This record gives sequence, C-alpha cells and structure tokens, in this order.
Amino acid sequence: MKHAICIMGFGSSVIAQKTIDKLDDKDIDFFIHWDKKSNLPNFKSKYSKISYVDRVNVNWGSYDEIAAEINLLQGVKETEYKYDYVHLISSTDIPLMTKEYFKKYFNKDAYIGFQNPTPKHSKERVSFYYPTSFINVRNKLWLIKVVKALNYIFRVNRLSRKNIVIKKGPQWFSINYKFIEPILNYDNDVFKHSYLGSEVFIQTILGYLDNNKKNDDNEQAARYIKWSNDKAPHPLTLTVDNISELKEKLNTKYAFARKIVDPKVVDKLYERE
Repeated sequence: MKHAICIMGFGSSVIAQKTIDKLDDKDIDFFIHWDKKSNLPNFKSKYSKISYVDRVNVNWGSYDEIAAEINLLQGVKETEYKYDYVHLISSTDIPLMTKEYFKKYFNKDAYIGFQNPTPKHSKERVSFYYPTSFINVRNKLWLIKVVKALNYIFRVNRLSRKNIVIKKGPQWFSINYKFIEPILNYDNDVFKHSYLGSEVFIQTILGYLDNNKKNDDNEQAARYIKWSNDKAPHPLTLTVDNISELKEKLNTKYAFARKIVDPKVVDKLYERE
C-alpha cells in the first residue's frame, strides 16, 4: 500500500526530519505545511517524495489550522499518485511503528477518534462567531470567555439553518484515500470563525463513521498521547524518561506518539532496530 503522511509544523523541524528518516520508503511520501511565520525547512529523504503545500499564517485555535489541513489534503489529491492511506500528524509526532510494520498495519477505512458522548459545549465552537483568525488567543482564556458571553447576549447561532451534527475528537487521523473527496467538497465555510474547530472538523464531516465503543478517542485514531491530570488536560511532552513505555507500544496499535521535542527520544526508541 502507498501512504501519504501530511505534516503540520512550525518552528523547529528536527523531530519532523527524524520522522521522515524513520519512515523513508518508496511507498511512503510526505506532504508538508509549515506555518508561514516560521522559516521553511529543507527536508531530506532517500526514497520518499517530499512535497510542500501553500502556507498559511496559523493562529492557534483558529480556522487557519483547518485551512492548512485542507491545503495538505488538496496537495495529496493533486499529485499523480492515488494513495491508499492519508495520515495527518504534527511536527512533534514520531512514528511508533517501523516502516515495515506501518505499511502492513492499516486495514480499516478510517482511524478517527470520536469522543462519546460529544462534550456539551462542542457545538459552540462552530455555532458562535470567534474573531480568532484576527487575534492570537493562545493563553487568553479570558478573551474567549468575553467572546462567548457576547455570542450568548446576541443569541448568535451560525448553525440555526443547517442540519449539522457536531462531533469532536483529536485533530490527527489516518484515513482511506477515498475520504479526501468528501472532505474537500464539504461546505467548509461553516468552520470559518470557529474556535478550536480543528477538533470537530473531520469528526463532523465523517460523523457517520463514528462507532467508538472506547473511552480513548486517541487510541481509536491510532495515536499515543499522555495527558496531564489538571482541570484542563493537555498533552504532556514525552521525554527520554518515557522510553520504556514507548518501547512497549512500538509496533502495536499506535501509529504515532506525541508530543516530542527531544530528538534523543527517537534515537533511543529505535536504538535496537
């Protein structure tokens, strides 16, 4: 099978290059979207083809993230190849499979995480109007609360005349190539001016695939992520102290692990390869 791995990145490219090195293969190609605010890396490979797509200036939590994702999927569609699977990862994700295992592992139509039940306020991410494409709201929870309050006061509901069921899960996925067309043909304008819309984008469009019987939506997406235990959980950065648990997950049911910033984690994980 032939795979297209789409990387959304910014800043340091060290981990992304490590990922390319580990999955470098004639049957695995890479498509790169690098935040326009960052210098564009010059990635290298021996066997894989590397393509770059149009860049977006990405503000965290805004529609920009979805726009970058669409550019990646469009880039995959416009190539001369028809891939079997398309994967979306970030530049801080690393493979938890050798390339030999990776190429043989996938057999389902889609590896998409769905949270069940859908969190109560997920619909507000899209039904409300957020100016997050114009303002960097990262670490500005107070501003989001103000925006939400204004939406409540003015009774904003951008979905009032749309028959759309909002579903939520992780942004990262692995899907059969055949799903690119319906994603790109969807009325993606509905996600513009959303907040954290990247976590409801794919899940809402492909919601009919939701058969999640598990509590772990990241596992359903074939991603290994460790979470903090605070009131607002966030992905923890995995370090060399996590090597033992990562080795236990190697060549199992997780295609990628995140978040990693230290390249030594990749070296130690595969040192006995």
